[in-house]
Amino acid sequence: MSNKLEHKKYEEEYSEDSFWDKVKNFAVTAGEDIVSHALQLYYVAADSKTSRADKLKIYGALGYFISLIDAIQI
Repeated sequence: MSNKLEHKKYEEEYSEDSFWDKVKNFAVTAGEDIVSHALQLYYVAADSKTSRADKLKIYGALGYFISLIDAIQI
């Protein structure tokens, strides 16, 4: 699968509510380093100076973060 398609797949997993739910409920499981990076991405995406293309990539990465935590919890 191309990199572009992978981002698209995980963009659908992302929502602001699901992101914060995962951070609140699984911060200890995910670890400080991963949560720190996820928060950095979240705030870069929220910045009005971040391009739409970059935001979509970030949403894909955050969607992956959310889905990865879902896999761990099973």
